[in-house]
Amino acid sequence: FETSRRPGVRLYTAAHNTRTVSLYSKLGFSIRGAAIVVHGPPLGEQQKDGSRAHLHVRVARPEDLPASKRLCMRVHGHDRDRELAQAVQQGTARVVERAGEIVGYATSLSFAGHAVGNTNEELKALIAGATDFPAPGFLVPAVNTELFTWCLDNGLRMQLSMYHMTIGLYNTPNGVYLPSVWY
Repeated sequence: FETSRRPGVRLYTAAHNTRTVSLYSKLGFSIRGAAIVVHGPPLGEQQKDGSRAHLHVRVARPEDLPASKRLCMRVHGHDRDRELAQAVQQGTARVVERAGEIVGYATSLSFAGHAVGNTNEELKALIAGATDFPAPGFLVPAVNTELFTWCLDNGLRMQLSMYHMTIGLYNTPNGVYLPSVWY
């Protein structure tokens, strides 16, 4: 598998698909973790687990890009400017603010979208504020038990488990996030 044009490649593959997992492993990919695809109806005001009145979720604007980039850099060690700018342009991106400061964002709460926050509270606010979760749902890192349990407690259901696999350069995330199937 050639990675000379890219410092690293990341992907998610269905954990039950043993042929694909075996193929990627033979090509040199390493399993870095797992994610759970969750889906269900929008949570709206029915959410459990306390009030997030101190957090405000709104549609992202172009002027939110620099703060969102800094947040992504802190968590992932790289930016996702193009994806975020495209989501802002399409109107799917949301930010969560605390006291006027951006503390989390999501390109969308979907299989292809990603989100980053300072804490699980910001991710919960983004999930609770979503108007829909396009099928098959969105990914939650399996190691984030608090967030996964909160999703289940609020009526979302597990659809699928996936492995996160990489080859080449890899930075372990330093914070809370929801990955994209594209990572």
